[in-house]
Amino acid sequence: MSPSQKKVDAVTLLVLTDIITISLVFYAAYHFRFFTGFLPVLYGVPHIENYTRVLLIVLPVYLWVFKSYGLYQSRRNIRRIEEIFVVIKAVSIAALILTAITFFYRGLTYSRVYLITLWIFSAFFVSIGRYLVIQREYRQRLQKKNIDKVLVIGADH
Repeated sequence: MSPSQKKVDAVTLLVLTDIITISLVFYAAYHFRFFTGFLPVLYGVPHIENYTRVLLIVLPVYLWVFKSYGLYQSRRNIRRIEEIFVVIKAVSIAALILTAITFFYRGLTYSRVYLITLWIFSAFFVSIGRYLVIQREYRQRLQKKNIDKVLVIGADH
C-alpha cells in the first residue's frame, strides 16, 4: 500500500468514526432529553422523524467545521490532549452554528436542552472516538505496521 493510500485510509477512518459517533450521539441526546425523566418534558415528546431530518444538516455542519479546524489532515503531529481540545472547540462551534440555524428556521422548534445535551455528548464521545483512532495509529507505528521503508543511496553525509 502506498504512503498516500495509507493517509487516505487514515482520514477516511476519522471521517467514518465522526459520522458514526455524531449520529449515535444525536439519537442518544434525543433519548436522554425526552425519555430519561432527567428533566421534565413540558410540551410533549416531539416525533423522532422531525429530529432525524435535522441530522441531514447536523452531519455536514460538523464535518465542515472539523475540516475547517484541520481535524482531517493526515499525519498531524499533535499530542492527544491537544487533539481533544481542538475537537472540543470544533464541536462547540458546530453546536453554535446549529443553534443559530434552529433560531432562524421556525418550521419546528427544537429543545434548547436537547441542543445543549447534543453539544456535551458530542464533545465527549467524538473526543473518545478520535482518541481511540489515534491510539490505534500509535500502536500500528509501534508495531511497525505503519512505517514506509525508504532506501537512501549516496556517498555524502
